[in-house]
Amino acid sequence: MALTVPYAIKLAIALSEYNIKWMEEFLHPDDYDGYKQVRDAVQGRCMLTTAEHEYTRYGFRRLIQDKAVDILQPDVTWMGGLTEARRITAMASAYDILVIPHGSSVYSYHLQYAFTNCPVAELINLSPQADRITPYFGGLFLDEPLPKDGFIDLPDKPGFGVTLNREGLKRPYVRSADEVIKHYYANAEIVAPTKAHMPF
Repeated sequence: MALTVPYAIKLAIALSEYNIKWMEEFLHPDDYDGYKQVRDAVQGRCMLTTAEHEYTRYGFRRLIQDKAVDILQPDVTWMGGLTEARRITAMASAYDILVIPHGSSVYSYHLQYAFTNCPVAELINLSPQADRITPYFGGLFLDEPLPKDGFIDLPDKPGFGVTLNREGLKRPYVRSADEVIKHYYANAEIVAPTKAHMPF
């Protein structure tokens, strides 16, 4: 995210003899025009990718319509969840742009199962020595799926198919029993609508 447009172009051209697959996040995330300029200048010498720091479909729409990159890398956990990711992936598909979500583990894997323009998963290896594959979310889930021999398989369970590890979970702040009861009744007393109506 620290290169300039002229430097990124020179770098991509200089590295083309090494047949690199792609250059990732080489400009500031909001430099949409810059990404387009680099892509136009590089002309297929390597693929260009960005967007792990793009958070809504509106920024993605600009990257997609301008064909500013070859691969989009949304982070499902940073950008509004799976619903927003589905919208972006569908838009990208209409322009033959690949989507390889940034990290996000099980959330990205479900997206990749559903869309043909999500050909591979990115695994962020968080083991201290990078000598073993560890769960992306640490111990948060009891059964987070991990790749084996280059493949991932998702469990046949409801939702995202993972089980929250409740052991060791604690609130980031203390809440007294009186506060818990107060919040419970504040939510319990909300009256649900009894008649359907248009909200506008």
